[in-house]
Amino acid sequence: MKLQAALSREILKCQKGQSLIETALILPIVFLISFGMIDLSRLAYASTVVQAATEAGTRAGIIDRSDIASAVESHMVGLDASQASIVVVPSSVDIVQVEVRYQFQFLTPIHGAVELRGNASMFIR
Repeated sequence: MKLQAALSREILKCQKGQSLIETALILPIVFLISFGMIDLSRLAYASTVVQAATEAGTRAGIIDRSDIASAVESHMVGLDASQASIVVVPSSVDIVQVEVRYQFQFLTPIHGAVELRGNASMFIR
C-alpha cells in the first residue's frame, strides 16, 4: 500500500508542468482567432467607409466635378486616404461615375493586402 501511495505521489509530481505546456500549445491558436476576428471587423468597416466615401464624392461631383477628390478624402474617416485611388470614370454629360480603390492591410500575417472597391454613379438633373 505504501508503494502504491509513493507511486501516486511521483505521478502527481510529473504532471505539474502539464498545464504550462497545454497553455503554450493553445495560446497561439486563441490569439490567431482573436486577431482574425479583429481583422474581419476592420475589413467590414473599411469596405463600408470606402463605399460611403465613393457615394459622397459622386454627390459632390453632381455640383462640381473638381470637388470629387476632396469629398472622397474627407469622408474616409479612420482610413489612410493616401492609399486610396480615386477614378472619375468618363461617361456621358448627364452621369457622374466615381470609383475608389483602397489597399487594405491585415494585422495578422495570414493574408497580404486586399483591394477594396467602391463604385457609384448618379444622374445630373
